[in-house]
Amino acid sequence: MANVEAFFLQPFKTHRKRLAPGECVLAKTKRHALNESLRFGRTAEGMVVIHVTADDETGEVSEFDVLEQHDPGGNRGGDPRAVIPIQREASWRIG
Repeated sequence: MANVEAFFLQPFKTHRKRLAPGECVLAKTKRHALNESLRFGRTAEGMVVIHVTADDETGEVSEFDVLEQHDPGGNRGGDPRAVIPIQREASWRIG
C-alpha cells in the first residue's frame, strides 16, 4: 500500500452576494501550489491550498492538510499577499 500525495487549490468567488467555491485546480508540488495560490489570490475572493494523502489502490484518504488560506477582500484590507495563519488543528488524520 503506497500513499499518493496531491496538492490542489480551491478558489472562492462571490456569486449572488454569497461566497461560492470556484473550479478546483491541481498542482504538481507543494511549491507549485503555494506559488499558484499567490497568483490566483490576486483575483479570487478567497483561496485555500489543500494537501491530501491517499492510498493509491483504494483511493482512501489518510491525511488532509490545509496549507494556506488567502483572504484578500476580508480582514486584511485587500492585500493579495495576506495569508491567514493556520493553526495546527488544520491537519486531520483519518482512520
